[in-house]
Amino acid sequence: MSLSLIITDVDKGAYNAVINNEDTQKHMSISGVEAVLLNKISNDKIPLYVDEALFLRQSSKFNMQAEGVALPVNALPVSMLEKTLGKAVAAENYELASQLRDEINRRKKTDKHINNEIKE
Repeated sequence: MSLSLIITDVDKGAYNAVINNEDTQKHMSISGVEAVLLNKISNDKIPLYVDEALFLRQSSKFNMQAEGVALPVNALPVSMLEKTLGKAVAAENYELASQLRDEINRRKKTDKHINNEIKE
């Protein structure tokens, strides 16, 4: 049996992946953590790939003189976004604060929608 792992997207700071059976072309959803673990315990015999669009969306340009590392907002947990929002407001960086607020509200709206679907 020939298997491969592909990290496909990120949702609320958690990576999602699929494990593919190359022989049957069937796949199963797994978490990104599980994909990395399977790759590791197989000693790279199950190859691990990252979807190109996800890679480009999540990457940031390297700057040797940078004092920090840029992270995509969608890769951060809500708790970190809320903490950063407070710091942005305190620093009067209202543009960043509004972007963080919008991301937090988008996630809460998505969570509420998902919870309503589960209840139905």
